[in-house]
Amino acid sequence: MPQGMSYLHDWMKMEMLEQAETRGSMREAYLREVKVSRLVTTSGPKFGLIVPVTSRGSQRPSDCLENLEKLADSLARTTILDTFNGL
Repeated sequence: MPQGMSYLHDWMKMEMLEQAETRGSMREAYLREVKVSRLVTTSGPKFGLIVPVTSRGSQRPSDCLENLEKLADSLARTTILDTFNGL
């Protein structure tokens, strides 16, 4: 897991730097923007997940989408009571 998170970090850093370079004069504003998380107000439960998505290691690229669908189904099944308990 630590090695995977390290790869994810390196990839995200590279992507962000690439985006910053393509924005020219807006580079500084872009870098400020991506440093800040925005609060999203909802009336329902509040939680967040960070899900690194990749099809690497899969036999088919569609396996990744199938796994995400399984994750969504699992979250729906296992968090249903949270919505009734006001969490």
